[in-house]
Amino acid sequence: MPQPDARPCLLIRVSTDDQDTRQQRHEALEWIHQQFGVTLETDAIFEEDGVSGRNDLADRPGLNAAYQACMAGRFTHLIVRKIDRSARNLAVMASIIRELDRVGVSFIAIMEQIDTRQFGSKLVAHMLLSFAEHFSDNLAEEVKKGKRKRKRLGLPNGHLPFGSASGAGGIPTRDTEPVTLRDGSTSTRYDGAVCIFTMAAEGMTAAEITRRMNQLGYTTHSHKGDRIFATTTVRRILCNRFYLGEIPRDKRHTSTDRGWLPGAHEPLIDSALWGRAQEQLARHAARPMSGRHASHPHPFGRGMVQCVTCAERGVTAYFHAKPDARKPFYPSMICSERAMRHMCGEPTVRECELESQMERHLARLCIPSDAREALLATYAAKPPPDATPDNAEAERARIQHALDALDAKLDVGRIDAATYRQKVRQLQSELAQIVDAPPAAPEVDVLRETAAYLADVVSLWRDADGWERAELVRLLFTTVWVHDRQMVRLDPAPAFTAWFQIIEGGAE
Repeated sequence: MPQPDARPCLLIRVSTDDQDTRQQRHEALEWIHQQFGVTLETDAIFEEDGVSGRNDLADRPGLNAAYQACMAGRFTHLIVRKIDRSARNLAVMASIIRELDRVGVSFIAIMEQIDTRQFGSKLVAHMLLSFAEHFSDNLAEEVKKGKRKRKRLGLPNGHLPFGSASGAGGIPTRDTEPVTLRDGSTSTRYDGAVCIFTMAAEGMTAAEITRRMNQLGYTTHSHKGDRIFATTTVRRILCNRFYLGEIPRDKRHTSTDRGWLPGAHEPLIDSALWGRAQEQLARHAARPMSGRHASHPHPFGRGMVQCVTCAERGVTAYFHAKPDARKPFYPSMICSERAMRHMCGEPTVRECELESQMERHLARLCIPSDAREALLATYAAKPPPDATPDNAEAERARIQHALDALDAKLDVGRIDAATYRQKVRQLQSELAQIVDAPPAAPEVDVLRETAAYLADVVSLWRDADGWERAELVRLLFTTVWVHDRQMVRLDPAPAFTAWFQIIEGGAE
């Protein structure tokens, strides 16, 4: 019999990402339509993908949102297809059922025909939840036993490393599935693993190997999909004795000889090649700064130069030194996004070109003493900026508080989605219109000191070596922006901001 005053909501949960919620959804929605005569809207369906039922309420976003909405009076029935879809934690669900009963909300499990508003149903629900929790505990113990058994048989647990695949009887073997590289040729991930160890044995660093693997077009293969290589991934591969036919003893020991056991699989990498690679890794670890980077100072290193192209697409990327054995005396800089991920088309730029451009910019700051005093007098005669107190931060805090309050109201169902979006757009428009108060004017004495320093800064730049130029750049600027091999913007340090504004405004 349909209940005209009923406002049901549905909770759907699966424990792993590869499980499907469509069957749960279809059967539960059909039952709700038959029992209550309603079709649930999207905001009345709470879904959890890949969430364990053993988690506490704080780690159950779907259950927590449904519970809060019911407690706020938005719904009268909280429905699950099976009781173990609600939770496998008796303490959590017992507390939820008690609180829902206190405000007159029914908890319904369709398959078990449980409705906690009926006499005796809460007892049955608690018993079934106890069985669900026990089943979960038993399953966890069985999984541990299975892992211990696999270890005794010499089989690994978890995802197999790059270049390997599961063979007959679950024994790892070479991954010979063909993959297409960037140049159109065909290879395998096993060949890629051999390539990694070969490059390491030839003396290439992990960063250089990473760059080369991404240039060739190899990708890692995991449950999260194909991904490009990272330096940490290459380091883990080079230190993984799985490639020598061993398996880790446990999670706490993965890099020492004592933490490895003989595996059932054959070695994937020749022991001689492994040994040469380990020798080179040890050499790099003992002399981490033995390359060109330590002997050659970089005036624009340490994150000073940022890429304009990457910033336009919302990515913060820095130019760093590009090793080039063919031109050791003409070092270049390359965007990190281009070097590591090939996601930026910004060209490389020689450091000497940046230094030459910086000298031209600094030449504009060479202020003669007579012009300096005239500028200071003009600056001192200007009326002070508007002394209105800066309440921009307070306004931003107020709007952010209002946005947070809207989120909370939406979670508990106090406002509908359309009203929520309208108010959010209004608040965001107000936030965009906030204008910061003008910065306080520096004292004339401070300007005089900084002007005296800038009076001959170009001579300092010409006479300085690489290390001194690096310190000078960091003293005068916070960021150097580069696009198409040109310095398009310099962000001055706070102490010199006033002089940059005066000069750029044409006061000289």
